[in-house]
Amino acid sequence: MSNVFYQLSEQQSSKSASHLDINKNDPNYLDQGQWYTPSMAQAGVAGVMRQVLIDALLTSKHPVIIRSLKDEDLPQLSQLFFCNALRGVMPMSSLTLLSGEMVRF
Repeated sequence: MSNVFYQLSEQQSSKSASHLDINKNDPNYLDQGQWYTPSMAQAGVAGVMRQVLIDALLTSKHPVIIRSLKDEDLPQLSQLFFCNALRGVMPMSSLTLLSGEMVRF
């Protein structure tokens, strides 16, 4: 029903402090940092919103990269959102791992 997009903290480390504290209310939220999304072979739906976001960022400084989200990536997440055409972009503020560790964004 939704697709996931994410950023990794290791990708953020070389950026200025203004990029480390992304304001989700900023209209340029999606333009800040490198976003990844898994391929359709792994997860999600070939939805309209997913393609709109990929297309919108295609000519940006950081086009979306199709990349698997691996278990070892989870503690390194710095941003995460789900999206679909009905609800739009739904930023997450935290993720609780199966180990009980909470990753906050």
